[in-house]
Amino acid sequence: MRKQVLFLYSLVAFIGIALNANAQARTDVRDFVAAAKETGEQLERLLPSMQKDRKATAYVPIIESAIRLSARVQQAGAGMSQKQYNGFQRELAKIEADLNTQTTQEQTPHTCHGKCEADFPGKGGGKGWKRFWCKVACIKLGPISGQ
Repeated sequence: MRKQVLFLYSLVAFIGIALNANAQARTDVRDFVAAAKETGEQLERLLPSMQKDRKATAYVPIIESAIRLSARVQQAGAGMSQKQYNGFQRELAKIEADLNTQTTQEQTPHTCHGKCEADFPGKGGGKGWKRFWCKVACIKLGPISGQ
């Protein structure tokens, strides 16, 4: 009887841990979707001014890719599968890498970009979107002095 009770407690603990991990993963997905929505809206407002700025036009295809990804993430919503979430994270990382490559080619100071990396490390939740938006703001605003 004691072994059965111990087994039952172990099973309940295991299920609790599994549910907690799943809840955390769902929170990351909800944060990712919310950050995608916010970033997409900001990018859509920024895009016309970047298209008018001759120097910034090189970034337009990257911004447009991010807007399209944001729309797809929002369409999938918080109920997206873990596979979709991981795929969207990979796509965002690719767009961010394209932004980094373009920034390097344009000789934009990296002090601002380095701060973005430090402020939003990793990929979980909305960190990738927030880091991407931070880097886009660096392009438009230029280097941050005194840091």
